[in-house]
Amino acid sequence: MSQKSVINRGIANIYSLTSLQEGMLYHKLANAESTSYVIQNRFEASGEISEDIIKQSLQLLFLKHEVLRTSIVYEKLATPRQVILKNREAEFERIDLSGWSEREQIEQLEAIERLDVERGFDLQQDSLLRIKLVVLGPTCYKMIWTYHHIIMDGWCLPILYGDFKRYYDLLQSGRSMADMERMVAVEKKQTAEYGEYVKWLEQQDLELGLSYWGELLADYDETAEIKPLSKPEPVVEQMAHTRIKLSREQTESLLDLAASSRVTINTVTEAAWGIVLQAYSGTRDVVFGKTVSGRQADVRGIEQIVGLFIATIPTRVRCEEETTVSELLKELQVQGTKGNEYCYCPFPQILGLTKQKADLVKTLYVFENYEFDQAVLTGEEYGLQLKPESAREQTNYGINLIASLEDEVLNLKIMYNPNEFVQGDIESILSRMETVLLSFAANPDGNVSSIETVTAQERVRILEEFNDTALEYPRDRTVVDLFEEQVRTAPDRIAVVDQGEQLTYAELNRKVNQVAWKLREMGVKPDERVAIIAERSIEMVAGIYGIIKAGGAYVPIDPTFPEDRLRFMLEDCGARAVLLYQAEPETELPILDLADGAIWDGLSDNPDKVNKPDDLAYVIYTSGTTGQPKGVMLQHRGVVAMRAYLKELYQVTAQDNVLQFANYVFDAAVWEMTLSLLMGARLTL
Repeated sequence: MSQKSVINRGIANIYSLTSLQEGMLYHKLANAESTSYVIQNRFEASGEISEDIIKQSLQLLFLKHEVLRTSIVYEKLATPRQVILKNREAEFERIDLSGWSEREQIEQLEAIERLDVERGFDLQQDSLLRIKLVVLGPTCYKMIWTYHHIIMDGWCLPILYGDFKRYYDLLQSGRSMADMERMVAVEKKQTAEYGEYVKWLEQQDLELGLSYWGELLADYDETAEIKPLSKPEPVVEQMAHTRIKLSREQTESLLDLAASSRVTINTVTEAAWGIVLQAYSGTRDVVFGKTVSGRQADVRGIEQIVGLFIATIPTRVRCEEETTVSELLKELQVQGTKGNEYCYCPFPQILGLTKQKADLVKTLYVFENYEFDQAVLTGEEYGLQLKPESAREQTNYGINLIASLEDEVLNLKIMYNPNEFVQGDIESILSRMETVLLSFAANPDGNVSSIETVTAQERVRILEEFNDTALEYPRDRTVVDLFEEQVRTAPDRIAVVDQGEQLTYAELNRKVNQVAWKLREMGVKPDERVAIIAERSIEMVAGIYGIIKAGGAYVPIDPTFPEDRLRFMLEDCGARAVLLYQAEPETELPILDLADGAIWDGLSDNPDKVNKPDDLAYVIYTSGTTGQPKGVMLQHRGVVAMRAYLKELYQVTAQDNVLQFANYVFDAAVWEMTLSLLMGARLTL
């Protein structure tokens, strides 16, 4: 929409965008075809329905709630703005399927919904709320409400639909449109406009809020996520959901736990999600995103204002070995109170405080404490009755856990991307949630570390299926044997690529040998540890395999680690020497600098093999978020066995290209190098 066309419609107000709105606009502009943030609700509508009264009710709705008249204007503007138009009508369409068979009606209804979502919204030109009335019979209808999340959140829906039903009922009972407009004008004065909230946001102490978040996340260096266990078949839909319901008795036990611990059921569920995420991430310290209502602002009548108030904030769940369930709940309750106080801080700026940046949060959690008042939507006094049937929403997160209390029963729903996860994996996550919640209720004074997160079904699978690991592999071979086999088989095949530089297997082997000879001159022997502190590079790869060929075990250390951690690791592993590349640690150990050109002028033939299968190949340290980092040691035999497993699992061939994506201080990097350099494929950094 041009600025001129907006002016022609008449402007009531102009506001800046909130941080969340800016994020949604960014995703819309980055991927115009994405259906993220397109929300759709379907109702079964019955009774005598007047199309004219529906249009009048929508007109009153747009009159009362200014955000429904919003245009998001960004073209030819330095900073996007939300423009409130004086006049805007809802996009309404009546579709008659009454002459179709029941099966055809179902098919057509699904197509109508799908196409409406796929159409998306032009944020500058479209009405950001549209309604379809689908006629199935004389007194049987479906109403489809589709809107863009950028103008309102789920907390607004009971207000919006409640007002619509109330206006419809009053109009149908004989109230004139003029009377209704006067009534709406009075109602408008009872609450502030959404713009007052935007102005409130702009007045908050951003520095104070970010200081709190920076302190909460200061020493966190993990990324907690749930990785897919199986590869799903591609589907068109970008979001699916699976849910479970706890029994009334189970819910009551959790409510009793919340009451005795002086926390909310929201906190109990949030804690359980943290424990499940810890189990999947293999750490006792995790961070996930939490959606909060954002209605803590000092704005008149904020609970009844329609608009986008929700905010995403990080939640950190940390547990020591002796942390009890009750202690964890109380800690999270305090954190939640503080988080709500500073939820006005833009989420991207919070992420910017951390080492992980945008990768800090991989899953989203929300506790929905709103619900449709069925008595309001299906009142018997008048003809129109609305019954919620389905809801469709989508975010940019692969996994979203949504908890809610419905009819005094705890519901757990996971929205997920079906192109990333299979339904069975999602059901397993929900089962783990149930297991952890019931463990909370059964023993609130017990240690969190003793909670079993594996379900009975998973236990059978682990013990009987996963333990069936019989696989033949060459038990008398080493990593050196496997690498040199690839060099002999195809010396001219490309082995490693780093931006514009690439080496064949023969060329890489020469570099590896040059490093190995230098280390042997320094006295490195089997089972001795050699630390490598290097930036991602071909030299890093040559250094790793050079240490192994020399007979030693490599210990990868990130150059960005703090000095005290780096010093601890060097001392703890008993490093014989240190390999460097574009790094300058403080150490008195012997150093071999791979940036020194003289290294690459030395001996380059294969040194004699000195390792046995049970010698150490590498030592990788844990992150240390639950205490002091610990070195995990793996023998040559383990790498050889892993190669056999990966070869069978991924069917890698010499024509494949493997991305070296993980930081080399993680086990995943060993997988990537094994999948490529020990199988004759290409490793791309």
